[in-house]
Order: sequence, then C-alpha cells, then structure tokens
Amino acid sequence: MEVIKYKLTDVCDFQGGSQPPKIEWSKNKQDGYIRMLQIRDFTQREKDNVEYVNDSNRLKKCKKDDVLIGRYGASIGKILTGLEGAYNVAIMKTIPNEKLLDKKYLLALLRGPIFQKFIQNIGGRAAQAGFNKEDLSKYTISLPSIDNQKRIAYVLSDCQILVKKRKESVILLDELLKSTFLEMFGDPVINEKGWTKFSLDKITTKIGSGSTPRGGKDSYKDDGISLIRSLNIHDNKFLYKKLAFIDNEQALKLKNVIVEPNDVLFNITGASVCRSTIVPNDVLPARVNQHVAILRTLSQSLNHIYLNHLLISENFKKYLYKIAIVGGATREAITKDQLQKLIIPVPTISIQNKFAQIVEKVETIKQSYHIHLQELENLYGSISQKAFKGELDLSKVVLENEKKKNIDVSPFTNLKKTNSKYKVIDSIPLVVDEMKGSSSGSTDFQDFIFEDVSSELRNVDDDVKVDTIINLKKWGDYSNQKLSELIKKRFKDNHFSIEMLFKYFYKIIGVRPSYFTSEILKKKPYLNNQQDLKKFVFSSIHRDEKKSNPYLNLKQQFYNAQTENFDLKLLTTDYEFFKEKDKNQRSGIYFSIIE
Repeated sequence: MEVIKYKLTDVCDFQGGSQPPKIEWSKNKQDGYIRMLQIRDFTQREKDNVEYVNDSNRLKKCKKDDVLIGRYGASIGKILTGLEGAYNVAIMKTIPNEKLLDKKYLLALLRGPIFQKFIQNIGGRAAQAGFNKEDLSKYTISLPSIDNQKRIAYVLSDCQILVKKRKESVILLDELLKSTFLEMFGDPVINEKGWTKFSLDKITTKIGSGSTPRGGKDSYKDDGISLIRSLNIHDNKFLYKKLAFIDNEQALKLKNVIVEPNDVLFNITGASVCRSTIVPNDVLPARVNQHVAILRTLSQSLNHIYLNHLLISENFKKYLYKIAIVGGATREAITKDQLQKLIIPVPTISIQNKFAQIVEKVETIKQSYHIHLQELENLYGSISQKAFKGELDLSKVVLENEKKKNIDVSPFTNLKKTNSKYKVIDSIPLVVDEMKGSSSGSTDFQDFIFEDVSSELRNVDDDVKVDTIINLKKWGDYSNQKLSELIKKRFKDNHFSIEMLFKYFYKIIGVRPSYFTSEILKKKPYLNNQQDLKKFVFSSIHRDEKKSNPYLNLKQQFYNAQTENFDLKLLTTDYEFFKEKDKNQRSGIYFSIIE
C-alpha cells in the first residue's frame, strides 16, 4: 500500500480553546447560551456536569464529529469526540485537511499506541505546561489514500468494539456478585434477614496496620519483600503498579504486620479510605504500611471472602465512610479501635462458604476475560502499528456503504464476498490473515471473534439458582459422543449460535463449558490435549478433510439479519433470546446439524 509521509501539522491544524470567566457560567440553559465543554464532560458522561456560557464570537467551538485532544496534566493526550459546543483551554481541536486526512483515520491514529507514546513523552517533560503546535510539528505520519484511510479506521473501530464488549462482560460479572450478595444476605446495614451480629474483634485473629520504613520512598528496593500501600488496594482488586519492596532488615522491623494468605486488606486513611480487597498470593511475602490494616478472620466463624464483599457493599461502605469522617476531621480515617468495635452481621458459616464458592467460580471466569481483553488490546496495537505504517493490504475490507449481493461468507475463511452490515467480525479476520501472510482463515483469530458468551451470566441470578452455580458439572466429565447426543437431541432441525449452545449447557444441563484462549494455552501447554467448547464445535464442522469428531456433523453459515439471507429456524426459547437483540447483534455465525 503506497503511503506519503507528512509532518502532522502540514495536514492538520490545531486550535486551542477559550475560557470565559466563571461568573458567566450557568447550570441552566438559557436563550443565547451554548454548552461549555470540559474534559470531564467526555470522561465522566454519567455525571451531571453540564454547564453553559453566553454564546459569542470569542468562543472556540466544535461539532460532534470533531477530534479533540486533552492538553494538560493527567488528561494530556486524551482523545475526545462526540459532543458539540464551545470548549475550554484544557482542550485542543484538530482541523484536518480532509482532502488528505480522513477524520476517522485521524481519530484512530491519535488513539493509537505510537502517537500516545509520543504525546506522553511530551507530557512527562512538563505535564502542566502541556503541549503546543511546535511539539506536534515534530510528529511524522504516513498517509495512504483517503479510501485506505477509511478502511483502516473501520478495522480499528471493529477492534475497539470487541474490547468494549469484553470490558462490559467484566463489569457484568462484578454486578452479578453484588446482586448475589444482596440476595443471599440482604442489606448488611439494615440486616433485614436478622443475622447474628458480632464486633469485628470477636471474629478476627488480627486487626493492625504497619509503618513506612525510615527514609520513605528513598528506602524502597527494586525487589525483595512487598510493602503494600493504600494505592495498591482497590475494591475487590489489587493493583500491582507501584508496588514497593523492602529488604529483610526493614521487614524485620515490621514483623507485627506480616501478611498471610486470605488476609483482607483495608485502607484506613486518606482519600482511599474504606477500600478493601483480599491479598493475592503472588505478592507474598509482604508487609503493610500505616495506611493499610490487616483483617485476619477466625475461619470457623467468618469467611474472608464474605467479609471483603461486606466491606465493599454499597450501603455498608457508606456507613463506614460516615465513621471515617466523624467529628469533622480534616483527613478521613478509621482507627484500630473503631475497626475492633465495628458491628457486622454474621450469617452461618455454611452460607458464607456457599457465597465464597460462587465468588471463586466467577473470579475464575473474570480472570479468563481479563486475559482475553489483553489479547484484544494487543491485537489492536499490532494492527494499528502495521496499518499506520502502510504495511497492510486492506483492499478486501468492505465498508458500510459498500453493499454486495450473493452473500456466502464465513469469518473463518479468507473472505471473497462480504457485506457492509457484518459489524465487528467482517473486517478483522482479513486483516489478521494479511498480517500473518495467510491465504486461509486465521486459526488464532478464532479466539478473538469466537462469539461473546458473557451474556449467559447477565441474568444468572434470575435464571439459575445459587445451588446450580455451585453444583455445575465439569465439562471434562462429558465425552464427545455424549455432548454430540445432547446437541442433536436439543437442536435437531434448528439453527443455533455458540451463545445459544453455551446457554443450553450452562443453564439447562448444568455444565459450564471450558474455554481456553491462546494465551492460556501458551502458559499451560498441557491444556492443548484437553477439550473445550471451541475445539469441540470446530471439530464437528463438515469439511472435505476428515473431522476429528465422528459423532456430530455441523454446517456453519453466516446469517445477515439485515437481508435475512436464509431461513433461520430457532427453538422458542432461543427465539425469545434472539428477538431482544438488534439486527447487528442478530447477525453472526449459526450452526445446523447435518444428518
């Protein structure tokens, strides 16, 4: 693909914002007023931050499709778009020469890892000073034709949609745990289920915090024994970034705060007060500093997983925060005495343990989702770097406005015919094939476009009893023959998607199919010899070569809900699930049984 190199400022102008005096700002829209955009309007859209100013010629304005860049501080390099109004001085607007530079391509380029690294280096030099046009003039870009720019932007948009879906899947799992906790235990502040209450000192074996070694940050080591600080503790999450280390001599002085497996770590001071998580085993051995308390449970009375989820539950956290700011203190804090006297509801240990089993199963799923998310982000980075260097042939990628007839496609083969409505999974396989120099479908890419099965957990608390989640059968307990028989019995004369198949096994049969991503297989090669849902389905698809699963013969077809390119036959229960989706979501791979 032919490309021409330009300085970024030769093909794109940049315009800083304006800053009317705060006295002229208003929360209410009035005649002659225009919305005043700040960075938080783009990054915190769920909050009501909308403000307006009197419209005038001195204001700098943007449209919804304009691409903007954050200029200062922590927001330097943030790429913003999608809102219309005037914008302030913390934002810079891009004005591309659209004969040479497509807006969507520019958006993808600025969001890409190469430009972000460039802009962060500038920001690291002087974050508060920000950057200016002269800084941007030092950045060189390679521009293909406008047509190819549009195709690159389309492919990268597909990647971002996949990343967004996976992130949403993780959020849904977190919401599942919250709703399961409330269903099993009720509101811990109201305690409407009447659980027996105890003070925390009666059901723990340790409550205590540590200190910072003499010398502070300058005394930290490159490796050694972990020193856990408040910045590492987030609700039900441990952040490894900036994890500090100390040596044996320093650790000896903190021997009263040795962290043990299953300890609950609770932030007791500052802006992060009341955050809680369970220590991950891979940071041990470890100590805590003075801002973090160790809560070690009496295991026969209090399950550490139950305690952690109690502390991070919405209403109990509000209750804790009130304790932290009692007396109008200038700095939020919870003392050791307050923790010891903290009264909590304590259900029977059997039901606590039951909840803990559910959490462990969901966390296992979440971990695999995080691995998959990392794979997708790596894919995005790899595609963007090659695309922006002009190293990919994108001639086969079909844009939304390029419709073709006589559709006969499969995303697992090298597509020769495609359709503009095959959002997400139509363009990326082609690009991956091109990157690999392959003339056929990318086997590895099946890990990325294999249908998202996260929705089987979206309403699991409504559709599946807690006992079912606990007592799920193991996927490995079923032979290929047995699985094939179940599928033939269930879906005879009907079509089904991977998602429908997953829901059937999970909700009706009571078995959660295994699913091993390529990253997992790299780390655990022995799993290559084990069956998972992906291998099972693809071993059953009818091809010219010999199939590895002789018990089931499947045909795969791509269904386009826009054109309804074939007669899709679904079971009633699957149709109820299907009809809730929009046409883009309905489109995808469906299987049928060949007798």
